[in-house]
Amino acid sequence: MALKCFAERGMRAGVQMETLEHVIDQIVDRFSRDWIKGTPRPLEEYLAEVSPPQRGDLLTELLLMELELRVASDEAPRISDYAGRFPGLEEQVARVFAEFWEISRDLPVA
Repeated sequence: MALKCFAERGMRAGVQMETLEHVIDQIVDRFSRDWIKGTPRPLEEYLAEVSPPQRGDLLTELLLMELELRVASDEAPRISDYAGRFPGLEEQVARVFAEFWEISRDLPVA
């Protein structure tokens, strides 16, 4: 009985995780479309669309997308551009920057 309850809770958590991933994908897609149209809003406004526990996951995806779009627009984003904007998530911002530059370094130059 306890094993069945645990399995059911795990299944529900899996559904919630799928839903969170779907929500994040939708928000990131909208951010990307807004950027391309020239009407991006600050990342903070997109983050406000999810609950605080989900903001870290969304910030990672949004920031990766913003960095990609900024670099493609010949901008040179710096971590200092984001300093203080995401209280409590500063280490995550630093990790996202490191991940982005690691990925970018491995991409072929066009």
